Amino acid sequence: SNATILEKVKPIYKTLNGFNISKEEWETAKQNKTIPKQIQKYLALIKKETKTKISLVSYGPERDETIIL
Repeated sequence: SNATILEKVKPIYKTLNGFNISKEEWETAKQNKTIPKQIQKYLALIKKETKTKISLVSYGPERDETIIL
């Protein structure tokens, strides 16, 4: 059963550097169509580990606080 399989699963933890990017820095990144280096590294890890494409990044709760990649 799925429960039996899940009991055998062990998490793999990865330690990453944090980032402290202001809303103003995000706005500049959006205008320049660039992503800060720290975030690029984080997104690269997510893409690699999940084997998926990332098409947008949100940096706040509002719809306009999104960068389309």
